[in-house]
Amino acid sequence: MKIVCYGDSNTYGFDPRFLADYSDRLPRALRWTGILDRDPRFEVVNAGLNGRQFPHDEAGYNYLRRLLEDNADAEVVTVMLGTNDLFMMHPADCRAIAARADAMFEAVPALMRMRVLLICPPLPNLRPEGYRRAMAQARGLPDALAAVAAARGAEFVDAGLWGCEVYPDDVHLTEKGHATFARKLAEYLAEE
Repeated sequence: MKIVCYGDSNTYGFDPRFLADYSDRLPRALRWTGILDRDPRFEVVNAGLNGRQFPHDEAGYNYLRRLLEDNADAEVVTVMLGTNDLFMMHPADCRAIAARADAMFEAVPALMRMRVLLICPPLPNLRPEGYRRAMAQARGLPDALAAVAAARGAEFVDAGLWGCEVYPDDVHLTEKGHATFARKLAEYLAEE
């Protein structure tokens, strides 16, 4: 099963530790996409990018259109976005983020012809005062994205329920978190 994984830094495999042994990215074998790709049932295309939000302009839509055209033989497209939208949208609003997700389906018709798995990311748990609204809106994001998936004929999972470990930055998956994510996603895909 060929899977295109379109997402942000947790799909990219960002490593917030910046240790001498690492670049800014975990080694391929430790990223959830790389772990999944080692499973003989799956062939994975990692289309993660640090800082990515749901596309909301022609440049974003065009990139996704090209990605899907280049991988037209993919059986599944996973879309895991929303964290950066919470941080960069002012004011943060889970309904507005869901509207971006919905507009993505409208602007990229190939998504309507493919098996799409819309994944709500494990949401951050930031405490500083400046993130209070973002965190309040984060709580509503799973339901908002689930509604988009239902309306667009996509599948939905809330990865926040998977218990994935994150680094102390409260955003990025640890090596253990990537392993958990890969296992849970593989289990989900095997059930379908």
